[in-house]
Amino acid sequence: MSRTVFVAGNPEYGIASAIAQRWPKAEFASRSNGFDLTTDQGRHEFAEKSLGYDVVIFCSALWRFNQSVLVEQVWRTWSEKGKKGRLICLGSTADVGARASNWMYPVEKKSLRSLCQNLCWCATKGNGIGVTYLSMGYVQTPKTEEKHPGKKKLSTAYVVDLLDWVISQPPGLNVNSLSIDPVQEAPETPHQ
Repeated sequence: MSRTVFVAGNPEYGIASAIAQRWPKAEFASRSNGFDLTTDQGRHEFAEKSLGYDVVIFCSALWRFNQSVLVEQVWRTWSEKGKKGRLICLGSTADVGARASNWMYPVEKKSLRSLCQNLCWCATKGNGIGVTYLSMGYVQTPKTEEKHPGKKKLSTAYVVDLLDWVISQPPGLNVNSLSIDPVQEAPETPHQ
């Protein structure tokens, strides 16, 4: 891959680790190397630095809607500077439906999905910033293994294959969204 890649994520964990293995020249920003993407200053520094790259991948575990705020800030910075390239946001299939719960994770992912859908429309109007929302079910990470030991999971290498496919699309084509779930074993008593 000849495009330059900047990643919001820790290169020693999960999907970001698989990205680092696939693309050793990719650069990363997370708390592990001094970027606090939950602050205005950290997001501003990230957005400014992102101008030097062709592709930005958002796979950091940010809560309190900080991932959506970061994506919007990068998109706005690129738009104001006339920068062209691709933004790829990793979401979750937990973003669909409603639950009787105060768990914010699915609500935050719905916010990210909605923002990406809006920004995708800007891409199709010719602003030069491709935006993709990639939602996945369970992915093999230490935390997911601990929380969901019996579930089938996507490998991080497979997720990077999907990222590579999105990045390799020709100019003039935007992959708006892609949703992938590993198929689980059927329950003994299926719901009717």
